[in-house]
Amino acid sequence: MRDYQRHLNNKYILPTDVYKQTLEIIRGYYRMEEDLKTILEEMASLGDGMPHGPSVSDPVASKASRRENMKRRIDIIDAALLEIPEEYRGAVWRHIGWYNVQTGKLERHPWPPYADVSTYARWKSKLIYLVAERLELF
Repeated sequence: MRDYQRHLNNKYILPTDVYKQTLEIIRGYYRMEEDLKTILEEMASLGDGMPHGPSVSDPVASKASRRENMKRRIDIIDAALLEIPEEYRGAVWRHIGWYNVQTGKLERHPWPPYADVSTYARWKSKLIYLVAERLELF
């Protein structure tokens, strides 16, 4: 399966780079959830003892910023997913795919035979469009 953006009868068309970037953000959902859990447990790296200039390092602020950014992305994906009708939500999510946290490989599934492919594709386009719009990628 390839990452194809429908152009025929699609009111949710995005620039190609924004479309692919949004797909990768959505696919990183489970990795971001794992990072949210582990980010607070990270230890600050120890310096090498050499001076490195006037920059001020604030590891707590850095972690808080990273965590806030990931949490925002997860919340945006969750909210956009709730705008997809429940009967199509799972199929759209499985078709977009996600990166398996343990293996790092992309897991995707074909469309189920319960509805027409164009129906699923329309909802997939809307989901990707909503996420890109709320992340202000275009």
